[in-house]
Amino acid sequence: MVTLKNRLNKMLILLTLSSYFIGSLSFAMIVSQWSQLQGPHQKSSHSFGVIDIFQLGHPKLAFLVLLGNAFKTIVPLLIAKSQGVGSGNLAWLIVAITLGHMFPIFFHFRGGQGIATTLSGLLIVSWPIGLLTITAWIIVFICFQYASLASLASILSMLFLTLCLGPIKTHTPIALLAGLLLTRHSQNWVRLWTGCESKIQIAKYFHS
Repeated sequence: MVTLKNRLNKMLILLTLSSYFIGSLSFAMIVSQWSQLQGPHQKSSHSFGVIDIFQLGHPKLAFLVLLGNAFKTIVPLLIAKSQGVGSGNLAWLIVAITLGHMFPIFFHFRGGQGIATTLSGLLIVSWPIGLLTITAWIIVFICFQYASLASLASILSMLFLTLCLGPIKTHTPIALLAGLLLTRHSQNWVRLWTGCESKIQIAKYFHS
């Protein structure tokens, strides 16, 4: 029993480290370099993310970045889940991936804001909570056209739904994630409060 527990602990340590390094794959930066785009950190929130690529006027590339950010969370979590890792430890792996995404070792620790990685990971930990949280993001974004406001709605929804419906073991890592995301978006909250945040008008990017 002790040997089995030690093996499980070693596997979790390996999964956590691997998750951080996988999270450090900044698809916004990879796609922008591959496409020879202006650095996405020079737009919007000065981070490397889906919205930054979108605001550069490249919705198709932004979609690729979104897929990359989602799959770099979903795939490791599915592998971990197939090995018997429980929901609490899966939630901690989301924390590791999101930290890698925010502070990527491969890109001088300058990364994205972590919404896509977090929400896609929630689908694996608890698909009803993940789906409802993503729905909250979509509804708020459609109504107000502020990605940051939609992110705020999804963060609060994630926290509320997890505390109400999620397994107890997921409460601490999800609360930590919520704190990380709220802190990471601090500049966006200031711009929203002062009326300086830019709306994202989707129609103009797809108008041809």
